[in-house]
Amino acid sequence: QTAPSICQHCAVGCNITPGERYGTLKRITNRYNAEVNGYFLCDRGRFGYGFVNSKERITQPLVREKITHADHEESATAIQCSLEDSIRRLNTALASQTTIAIGSPRASLESNFALQAAVGKENFFRGVSDKEGATLDRILEVNNLAMVSNASLETIEECDAVLILGEDLTHSAPRIALSLRQTVRQKAKEIAEQARIPFWQDAAVRELSQREKSPLFIVNVSSTDLDDIAEDTLFTAPNQVARFGFAISERIHGEFNTVFDSLNEEEQALCVKIADCLSQAKKPLIISGASLQNPSLIEGAYAVINALHQHENQAIDAHFAVPEVNTVGLGLLCTQGLEEALSRIKNGSAKRLIILENDLYRRVKAEALDPVLEQLDELIVIDHCWHKTAAKADLILPAATFAESDGSVVSSEGRAQRFFATFPVDAQHSSATDSWQWINLALAKRWKNFDDLVDECAGNTEIFFGLNSLSP
Repeated sequence: QTAPSICQHCAVGCNITPGERYGTLKRITNRYNAEVNGYFLCDRGRFGYGFVNSKERITQPLVREKITHADHEESATAIQCSLEDSIRRLNTALASQTTIAIGSPRASLESNFALQAAVGKENFFRGVSDKEGATLDRILEVNNLAMVSNASLETIEECDAVLILGEDLTHSAPRIALSLRQTVRQKAKEIAEQARIPFWQDAAVRELSQREKSPLFIVNVSSTDLDDIAEDTLFTAPNQVARFGFAISERIHGEFNTVFDSLNEEEQALCVKIADCLSQAKKPLIISGASLQNPSLIEGAYAVINALHQHENQAIDAHFAVPEVNTVGLGLLCTQGLEEALSRIKNGSAKRLIILENDLYRRVKAEALDPVLEQLDELIVIDHCWHKTAAKADLILPAATFAESDGSVVSSEGRAQRFFATFPVDAQHSSATDSWQWINLALAKRWKNFDDLVDECAGNTEIFFGLNSLSP
């Protein structure tokens, strides 16, 4: 059996159809959406579902108990806990004035909101590093400007000149990388139209156009898998990538050359070439992102967008890649950073911590995180697979994966989309449930059902008004 869903492996938001048989996820196929992924899906999205069937799945509520050995040394082991005791302990934690919570960019919007509603906005924190958070904040600000048109994959394929600043899209957003391979064929399309050859006659179009491509420029810290279609590339340090963006904006403005003059001859020539191509293009496209966790990169991209906007007097197509499926949704929901949460624990004002679908050891170095977690009276983790943070938890609650739950996520384009459960959790072998349901059970069923939670999220958060219109 199948259900409509959204790929969980990056922030592009490709539409997929997971398929289940005998309680196991067997395959994932592409689900057509003209504005997003069209007919195609990357290999990561198609074959990366192994975690749903993994032996590392957490299937029962667990508590960590200390055991004293004959040699008087202590060790901790996880033992199964009853459902009633698990809910009682979570309820006690949520009722405490010293409890804070950390959300997740890979959890649904509803699960993050449910935890935020339970502990209060002032006690809910983003589950991303502060550097990534600062970059995300700037991306959201730029995306909200009238001069910026958030480019969908469909729009990207129609652009005729592209600048990529500091992003390796084959790794951070593979489906966009495929779209860019279509983008550079705009020149071929023009040649075919002049020769009155339909573009669908691919072999004839390729024979006629030969190596003619629309210009694509890459300025990054290292080589990428898109270099083969790029007209020119430049590899340099992250801050230099940002400076190159400012230099391009200066050349488009044509009024001052403060940054431009600091470049060497080769860089200046490339800068002039890129500025001229973008200025002459009918539909220029600027791409950057959060992979390098450097807000100055976003400033450099914005400078180019602003210069083109003043030159063209129209909104400029742009796309900012972010790391995870709901990074944008979490960024819109919460602005408090991870370091602030850890500071609350360090100064003793927070004694209990609830972590939602997040391995903090992927965000913070172990030597900095270990002593902070040891200060806690209680650590509660809600997640579907084992990881380093779960191993430290005093209470572990099994969450359902995307294939077994409903939820909404917001893509890097800013498009909110709903995914639906493909199959229910096997109740005979697992007590896993939607992450938000654990919060709901601890709050004595504050929300009657999923739609009730969605309605509250849409009603209490202005940016998510209309969220309840995503479902049939």
